[in-house]
Amino acid sequence: MRKLTLAVVVFAVTLPLQAKDTHQSYIAYDDGGTIVRSPDDGREIDGRVNLPVYPGDEVVTNRRGRTEIVLADGNVIAVDRSSAVRFRSILASYDSEDDETVADLRYGKVMLFRVRDSKDHLRLDTPSATYFATNDATFSVETDADGYDRVTVFDGTIEVRTPERTTRLRRGEGGWCAQASSLQSCRRKL
Repeated sequence: MRKLTLAVVVFAVTLPLQAKDTHQSYIAYDDGGTIVRSPDDGREIDGRVNLPVYPGDEVVTNRRGRTEIVLADGNVIAVDRSSAVRFRSILASYDSEDDETVADLRYGKVMLFRVRDSKDHLRLDTPSATYFATNDATFSVETDADGYDRVTVFDGTIEVRTPERTTRLRRGEGGWCAQASSLQSCRRKL
């Protein structure tokens, strides 16, 4: 009984310290089929719960894999099947001095949860646009091989920035963006 009480006291004392000190990004959920590719040596590590994710890492899911990453800044990125995301920088990561979180969606679909306790905006780049969330927001972005993005905002407000304009999307709104280099296909759609 004494050992159990001591274990409960140690756990109760260290839990608030761990919850407050979130300076490491990590995989919080993985249903298999995820790899994390290191930028330094290109080494690929099988994704698993609690695996650290560092600035520069690329997270790739196969056609059966999905994963969820809790970032050091408190935000969450859920990566759908057949997708690839590279973390250019992660705010509040203990191993870097980055001043913002920037992720590149190479292909596939992600859902982003920008949380109130986050210290700064959350930014997602694709070949077609840049997506900013500066306040609480939940949104998804899907990009395809032809350079088209589909964005949907489930909660909050985001900004969509392209070379031509900046647009605000609010809860319940969505849209699509086309890569600037494919102007002919954009003109046909207009």
